[in-house]
Amino acid sequence: AGGMDMSHVVRRWVWMEDILDWYEDFNRIRRGFFTEHGVYDRMLPASTLVGDRNAAGAAIIADVLAIQPLDAPVSTSTVRSPLQCPAEDYGSSFSRAVEVNFPDCRYLYVSGTASIDADGATLHVGDTAAQIDRTFEVVGALLASRGMTWRDVTRGIAYFRNAVDAPLYHQYCREHGLTDLPVIVAESTICRDDLLFEIQVDGITRQPDVAHFLS
Repeated sequence: AGGMDMSHVVRRWVWMEDILDWYEDFNRIRRGFFTEHGVYDRMLPASTLVGDRNAAGAAIIADVLAIQPLDAPVSTSTVRSPLQCPAEDYGSSFSRAVEVNFPDCRYLYVSGTASIDADGATLHVGDTAAQIDRTFEVVGALLASRGMTWRDVTRGIAYFRNAVDAPLYHQYCREHGLTDLPVIVAESTICRDDLLFEIQVDGITRQPDVAHFLS
């Protein structure tokens, strides 16, 4: 209806009820859909997939961000994580992050990120504080790889498997000078039963030649 197709999608969000019961089915169907629509031939969007109920009582709801340039040059590209393998390596079809370059600024959409090692295995099982630390390390490395810091983050959501663990997030932020981070906290089921924390963020920074562009 908007004159776009799947190639214009740079970011996706999916909320599933009972995510742990049918996450593998979802991945299988998503791979088939992406194959049919040529998504693997272009660019895998960034993504967040968590377990939550919704007001409509639906088993699954989704949202997408799609971009189609009108006149100014705009480019999009996937960003690899310096500390984690591609999610495709273990059957999940999303990019760790996607960067969108506008003439005056760059947006970085970081997918939902959790405490996973370079081979795709969960780290720090049962230790929420350690999972938070690892997750921030991974996202910080992603931001740094694109010349950004946590100060460039404009919004985000931190997901906890158990709401009682939320104070651990605030404690981490106090200890690392991030108390003004624009992130809200939610209780949601992560896609693995041993993952206790996940965070997604958006970052933005000005292009190096923005002064020349604006003049």
